[in-house]
Amino acid sequence: MNVSIKGKGKFSLNKNDFVAAGGEGSIYRKGSTAFKIYAERKKMIHVAKIGELSVLQHPDIIKPEDIIFDSNGDAVGYTMKFIKDTYALCQLFPKVFRDRFRIKPNAIAALVTKLQDIVSHAHSHGILLVDLNEMNFLIDDKFSRIYAIDCDSWQTKSFRATAIMESIRDRHATGPGDRYNPSQATDWFSFAIVSFQMHIGIHPYKGKHPNLKTIDERMINNVSVLNKEVSIPPVCQPLTNIPKVWLDWYSATFEKGLRDVPPATAQVAVLIQQIVRVAGSKNFNVRKIVELMDDIIRFDPVTKLLMTGAGIFTINGVAEYALPPMTVPVLGVSPNGKVVSAAVSMGKIKLRDIHRGQDLDCDILADSVMSCEGNIFGKSGDKLFQLIMMEPSGSFLTTTHLVGSISPNSTHMYDGVVFQDLLGAYYASLCPVSKTCYQIHFKELDGKRIVDAKYDSKVLIVVAFSKGKYDKFIFRINEDYNDYDCRVENDVGAATPNFIVMPGTGVVLHLNEKDELELFPNTIGSSRMKVFDDPMLTGDMRLMREGTQAMFSKGNHLYAFEVKKTP
Repeated sequence: MNVSIKGKGKFSLNKNDFVAAGGEGSIYRKGSTAFKIYAERKKMIHVAKIGELSVLQHPDIIKPEDIIFDSNGDAVGYTMKFIKDTYALCQLFPKVFRDRFRIKPNAIAALVTKLQDIVSHAHSHGILLVDLNEMNFLIDDKFSRIYAIDCDSWQTKSFRATAIMESIRDRHATGPGDRYNPSQATDWFSFAIVSFQMHIGIHPYKGKHPNLKTIDERMINNVSVLNKEVSIPPVCQPLTNIPKVWLDWYSATFEKGLRDVPPATAQVAVLIQQIVRVAGSKNFNVRKIVELMDDIIRFDPVTKLLMTGAGIFTINGVAEYALPPMTVPVLGVSPNGKVVSAAVSMGKIKLRDIHRGQDLDCDILADSVMSCEGNIFGKSGDKLFQLIMMEPSGSFLTTTHLVGSISPNSTHMYDGVVFQDLLGAYYASLCPVSKTCYQIHFKELDGKRIVDAKYDSKVLIVVAFSKGKYDKFIFRINEDYNDYDCRVENDVGAATPNFIVMPGTGVVLHLNEKDELELFPNTIGSSRMKVFDDPMLTGDMRLMREGTQAMFSKGNHLYAFEVKKTP
């Protein structure tokens, strides 16, 4: 696609520049500039609205800048600043993400204050955000800045807002003819919903109430998770993470229908250690394996090592490696059995011999890394490669083996899977065998936004966002990696995939959104499933395995469990 910008020349946008596709159009990248191209010309932002948005001078508001013209001279989009190395704000909600990066309550409070500053800045210029939902904000990889995007939908003096998500729409702000009546008050209501999710990890009108089931009912009746009749899932952060002055403001907003500006500062929250309890079980035998100082994030079944946000440990709790701040490595094994951690630092792969506590020589460029079956994979530009470790004559050398070509700007690595968005179509790259890569188009994900994903032993589970809600897609892939089946759990919240696949049998253990444990085969087409509803099963459990032993972590405790034998 050939486009131009007045006074700045002509540009050619191709598939390697593509970043993402959304409901209105597509985003491309050239260096530090993003190009938004509308799918329909009639939805193109008015030039006068860009002028009215230009008064915004906050550095973290990513507003429209220059008009983009096609080869016929027609306006088809606009440019804006491109922000790299970011996460969608919703990725901050699940507890496992916070544990992985050691994001403490005071860091969340600081981000909430910065979000508040963005809203206040817009209001000071007579502009309303209106669609103030979590998908319209990004956080940087240091978790110190928050960016507002999609500002073309904001409401200015001459132009009404063009979008709003139902999950943040104030049900008490309906004007004549049932038309939504946005104001600074409704912005602060939407801000309250999003910031509460940042603190606690749950929408304030979710949870379980005996009579009021839907968000509509709960909002209309002012019944939130702060109501004594509503139960909050244990996977959420404790309410003690919220500063007292803010908790009072949330209560007034959600429970009493008040609409007012939030407190001047989020203050610094004090973390209160949660007590880990495992309820008695009618279906499982449970035994404790180890207790660590920090919450356990994962157990790697290949290297047999535990990982917390602070370090790497043996299954017996012996410390192997204290992780630097905000470092989340992946683990692999060399041909000689050396257990190696890999992380990206300053654009290069940093390797460490875990057991010897030594950094290893490596000069390979990468944007990010992942592991699968003990192998380490990286992406750099348009290349997906496997890291090859060699140990001739006691030395240690590294090289790469190219396993696939990828779109450089629209490719992201998750747990065992690489996803690339090819002009709105999602393709997964799976590498279950050394030096091998299968690419599969999962059409059910097309047009959605992937929040998190995990692959293990022919099972892929993806949490994706679309039309104001999060859905979980459970894929089973055949032996030849050319076919699959799919099951969908709807409206799961910003969850993370929580499952393991047992070796030999191929039995999948999956903790669903009802806190039930599903057991089903990883065989495509099979309808067999057994479901356990047990008091032991709670959403704050993370399923893990060592060989054929099923395990779970709960906070800083690790347990082994098995199904009780019937007499």
